Amino acid sequence: MHVTMHACTYHASIYMHVCVCMRQAISFALFEQLRSRVSGANRAAGGDGTVTFSQSAACSIVTAVIASTVTIPLDVVKTNVMTSTVGKVSMGSLSSMLWAQGGWSAFRKGFAPFLAINVADWGTSMAVYATILEHYGGGSMGGISSTSHLSGSSSDSK
Repeated sequence: MHVTMHACTYHASIYMHVCVCMRQAISFALFEQLRSRVSGANRAAGGDGTVTFSQSAACSIVTAVIASTVTIPLDVVKTNVMTSTVGKVSMGSLSSMLWAQGGWSAFRKGFAPFLAINVADWGTSMAVYATILEHYGGGSMGGISSTSHLSGSSSDSK
């Protein structure tokens, strides 16, 4: 029994990493794209293209909703693998079993708390990350040049 539980835990760990990597890849790419569009809209409205903290937070909330919606089926399968007591279980067999038990809705179990956690996490962390990165001139976020305020201070010191 101990070997069986170890095998389940190992496979669940693989699925967990796949879920996290997919969610991160979707989230970062989408967040950057949304911020770039907001920056362009700010420029078109006569501004300098700076994205505010609240605009970054809105982008990250939209990102979290989309990434959560796309990755929840994998997360449900991963959770079932983790709680399985039959030993090594394949994703395909578990997916078939879930589909037989409840159809598409079986892959959406726990969606509301999953979404709430991801929105709270991404809604704050990505907005804070982007704001700090831009403030300290750490590079470009969403097509926004964040080093312009640094070049002014370096020319003052000459």
